[in-house]
Amino acid sequence: MLCPKCGKEYEGAQCPNCDGPVILVNNSDYLARKKAYEEGRLRQTDIPTSSRQDNKGKENEDKEFDVLGAIDGFVGKIRANSKTAKSNSKNKKSNKNTEENNKRKENNLAVTFRKRASRYNFRRLIFFACLLVIIVAVAILGFVLFTRKNYELFFSYNDKIYNVTNLESKYVCEESDAIFAKDDKTFYSMDGIELNGQNIQKLSSNNGEYMGFVNYDEESQDYSIDLYLDGELQTVVTSDKSKEIVCLLDSGVMVYTETVVLNEEGGMGEKTLNLAYIHDGKITTSLLSEDVNKYFVYTSQNLVIFVNNDGEMSEYNYKTRKVTSLGINVTNIIAMSSDYNNCYTYSADLVNEWDKCDSFVYTVGFIYYRYDLKTKKAIQLMKSTDSNMEFVYDATNNYVYALNTNTVYCASISNGSVSNFENLCDIKTGRNSIFLNNSKELLVINTSNELVLIKKGETKVLDSGVLDGSLSLVGNTTRSVSYIKDNGIYYLNLANNKAIKVYEGNDLSTNTGMVKYKNSLYFYGSNNTLFTTTMKGSGLNNIGDIKKFWLGTKLK
Repeated sequence: MLCPKCGKEYEGAQCPNCDGPVILVNNSDYLARKKAYEEGRLRQTDIPTSSRQDNKGKENEDKEFDVLGAIDGFVGKIRANSKTAKSNSKNKKSNKNTEENNKRKENNLAVTFRKRASRYNFRRLIFFACLLVIIVAVAILGFVLFTRKNYELFFSYNDKIYNVTNLESKYVCEESDAIFAKDDKTFYSMDGIELNGQNIQKLSSNNGEYMGFVNYDEESQDYSIDLYLDGELQTVVTSDKSKEIVCLLDSGVMVYTETVVLNEEGGMGEKTLNLAYIHDGKITTSLLSEDVNKYFVYTSQNLVIFVNNDGEMSEYNYKTRKVTSLGINVTNIIAMSSDYNNCYTYSADLVNEWDKCDSFVYTVGFIYYRYDLKTKKAIQLMKSTDSNMEFVYDATNNYVYALNTNTVYCASISNGSVSNFENLCDIKTGRNSIFLNNSKELLVINTSNELVLIKKGETKVLDSGVLDGSLSLVGNTTRSVSYIKDNGIYYLNLANNKAIKVYEGNDLSTNTGMVKYKNSLYFYGSNNTLFTTTMKGSGLNNIGDIKKFWLGTKLK
């Protein structure tokens, strides 16, 4: 047996080399088991028993190194190197067979280690895959929560608002008791608010914290703007000038105008542009322009952009309360559309809440410029005596499109300059167009009543016989449109360019107002009757004479 103190092999009850502990065993039984063990080892290999015994400790240490090196990395290597050094000190007198055996073990060790490492990397891949799934799930949840206001369906019927999200009519409130935000979708209840005089306009901030009202008093013939704060109405301004609330922001900023009323027939004179700040329940006002001509609000930039009748163009940052002059002799401003990003049109809303709304077009004489609010630089787009030009700016593909009442022009962008415009196609006078910013596609109806897709300066006909003025973006989608053809309403998903006829009837309005909701399409058919059908155009249902329907949310 081996001495547990010095490691020397001996026979008997006590080691003669170091006088180690006395071990009482059945000597004859021990010798029999030892003989059987050694005979079994010799049958398995031709390596001498003494060499196998000398290397037994090292083999165990090699196995331990293999596991620790694969799982514990650097710490395992340190422990393995330490044990290998101890093993080497015990095996200085190993013979040639032992050295060859060690080489084989090292080769086996290398192979085993690579396998362990491979398993380790596989576990890491599983870990990172699971982590990616979690991140995507959180992102989707955040998106759903952020856009939750687009998942409530409302009908306005008989002056009442109903929530039909679960396809069951649920009464919400009287339409006269609802006050909408600027998006005309988010609304709140006015329960308990009593107004003074005849109400002309009512507007809520997006979060519903502030509610503004324009009222008219017939006895004094004065107009007033009142704000509902802390449970009571507070008058902001009162005069004989007509008033309009341009926007009411969550930050407590209100932009409004006052216009001189010239006569009872509705003639208007000079218009002033003003701001009101709400802070700690108090309201302060300031004048931006005494004689404003054009004005727009870009909420993502905290800016009011305006030009007066003397041609002085300025921007006002209502967050820093700083006015910056942008130019003189400006004759017009063409703002970015709230419906189609990077599309500059005369029908743009006064308030744009797009996050990427960062530019506008203006004119000096017959020259059109595009001004970038981030770089504070303007580039010349074109010279034209046509005062009806609208523009689409595709910076991704370096193209600019100009549209007047009968033609689409195209120019390229290079090194910050715009080339000469060339005629791309002729269109109907209605200038019915859609620009899909995500895919950089411009859709128009040409003079041959063909639906034309324009991308990277090239044209492609998608359909024919399309009614001019009927082309519109399907609500709650980014790349689907609807249009009227041969007394039928069509739904076209540009992802597969497959047009589906969803309705057929007479007396169709050019504005079908189509919206996608829960894999169904809602739209107005004949006689402005609301219909719904599946995405494939099957299962048409007549909902009825609904005055208005929209996707939004009632938060209070």
